[in-house]
Amino acid sequence: MRYAGLRPAVSLDERNAAGAPGSGDSSQLHFRFEDRIDDQLFNCFLWKAIRGTGMPYPAATRQSAPDCDDTRPGGVDSGPGVR
Repeated sequence: MRYAGLRPAVSLDERNAAGAPGSGDSSQLHFRFEDRIDDQLFNCFLWKAIRGTGMPYPAATRQSAPDCDDTRPGGVDSGPGVR
């Protein structure tokens, strides 16, 4: 069965403007290898680029679960029935 490809509605060659929020700082980030940049900082740049500088960057609202091997007093592996 053949399909009809869709044409993109936006240019795939378009780049961010030099004066975009965070453009100067984000140009210093090293994207050559994965996991080499500060995720929080990069997310802040993305937020400002998408939402603008008038909307504040949201504070963290979640906390990750403790590690399963947490054997400290009061940790996940402590309590009644845990040996």
